[in-house]
This record gives sequence, C-alpha cells and structure tokens, in this order.
Amino acid sequence: MKRPRSIPRRILGPSKPGGGLVVILRGPIGAGKTTLMRGLEGKPPWRFYALDTDAATSHHPPDLRGEWLDQEWDLEIALLAIHAKLILGRGLNLVLDPGLLLTTQKVDRFLRRIGRTRRDPRVLLVRLDVTTAEAARRKTTLPVSYVEASHKGWVTRPVPGEVVIETSGRIAAEVLSVARGALKGRLEGDTP
Repeated sequence: MKRPRSIPRRILGPSKPGGGLVVILRGPIGAGKTTLMRGLEGKPPWRFYALDTDAATSHHPPDLRGEWLDQEWDLEIALLAIHAKLILGRGLNLVLDPGLLLTTQKVDRFLRRIGRTRRDPRVLLVRLDVTTAEAARRKTTLPVSYVEASHKGWVTRPVPGEVVIETSGRIAAEVLSVARGALKGRLEGDTP
C-alpha cells in the first residue's frame, strides 16, 4: 500500500493568522500558468507555495451517488479552500491555478472561504491570455487538435479587478516581471 505524502515541514510551523499573499492564475491551456507558478515559487522578494490544485482535489473518493468531486463545484471549491487555508494560516504566500474558478461567483466563493475578498490587497487575480497558435507551439506533448479544441472551448469570463497579461511572444522572465510589478502595485495600494 502506498503511503500518503506528508505535509511539507515548512507548512507545519506555528500559525500566523492573517498572513500570506494569494495569487490566483487563470487562463487557457498553454498560456503559461504553470511556468509563472514556478517562477513565483520560492523566489525573493516574495516566496510562494505553489498549490497543485489537481492534486488537492482529485484524490478524494466518489460520493454516495457515485459522482466525482469535479462534478460538484461547490464541494470542490470548499476542498481547495481547506488546502489554501492550511498554507495561508502558516503565513506563507500562495500561488495557484484553479481551473474550476471560471466565473466571478466561483472566485468570490473561494475567496470567502479563505476569508478574503477581491479588494483585499493580499489578493492578486491574474488572467494569462495566449493565441491558439502560440499555445499549440508551447504544448509540444499534446496533439495540436487537442490544444485547438481546448482554446475553442475556453470561454473567458473576466473577473473584475484581475490583471490581464498577454503571454504570446513573451518569454517567461518577461511575464514574471509583469506579474511581480502587478503584485508590487497591489501591495502599495494601486488597484489593477
């Protein structure tokens, strides 16, 4: 039997209520969400804990009706919030790319569950945009038809207050610089 992974030691320290920044990344496949998460994770001046949202929600059993959690949005948002609260409660900064937060209502539901709002200076919402051709070029391990279908099905639902970063034609360092600038502006009181 495989042993479950333990919670990393850096999370198990004393709780620091109210601390921690939250960066929520949204965008279609190939926009650079994972690359930006890796760029923010562990890098000064703000060190972020990157929450793998698929891992946080996909290892739960089906409910009594046999439906998996990815069909139960409110329950999945609650589970994701539990993981986020654990990290934020330790005073750590958090970056995540939750694909399930597609609408303003779902973003707000998640933020309420972690005790934040979109207006909170400790919250930064980022939507990464990319052309379909650029996404297909980046996603070399996936069939082009899959990437194209994913982009065709992606419906951008803007969330008020989010920062939009076009990643087409930009290298990862440029996108990271724009995101860090937006985060710095947010912390200094500039609203996006």
